[in-house]
Amino acid sequence: MYRYARGVPWQQDVRCDHWPAEAGVAMLKAHAPYGAILEIGCGLGYIAAKLKALLRRPRRGRLEAFDVSPTAIRRARRLHAGSRRFCGG
Repeated sequence: MYRYARGVPWQQDVRCDHWPAEAGVAMLKAHAPYGAILEIGCGLGYIAAKLKALLRRPRRGRLEAFDVSPTAIRRARRLHAGSRRFCGG
């Protein structure tokens, strides 16, 4: 799907700011900070980028984001440059 998509599939860039995503992050924030976070099905990494702020040490904390699509992972790495946290495929 990601290979043939024009633009951002499923409006991930916009929907990461909608209330369901914000509610999920708020619930996690109530118990933050975390030493490590794992997101499965990260897509293009927009939620993972928000979750990084919940780490105990954002620059050194461990955030792993996984997706089954190699194309999504490549795009997530480009969109969120400097991050080596995306894996999968």
